[in-house]
Amino acid sequence: MGMNLPDNPVEKLMTIFDYQSDIAAFCFVSRSTVTLWKNEGKIPPWHIAALSRYTSIPPWELCPQHFTKPEEEDVSDQTKEA
Repeated sequence: MGMNLPDNPVEKLMTIFDYQSDIAAFCFVSRSTVTLWKNEGKIPPWHIAALSRYTSIPPWELCPQHFTKPEEEDVSDQTKEA
C-alpha cells in the first residue's frame, strides 16, 4: 500500500474504516467480535478476501497465518530483446 501499517490486522483495517462497528457491519458480525479479533491479533480467514478487496490491504497483511506474500519476480536477470 505504500504506507506503514500497524501490526494488528484490525488496526490496519481502522486506517480505512472509521469505527470497529463499521468493520463488524461489513463482515456481518457484532462489534464485540471485532474487539475480540483485535485483542487476539487475528481475523478469521473466511473474512479476508472481501476485506482485502474492499480495503486494498493485501491478504497476507491481514492474515499472515493463512496467506503468504507472493515472491516478486527478479527482473534484473532478464535480458532485453532487440
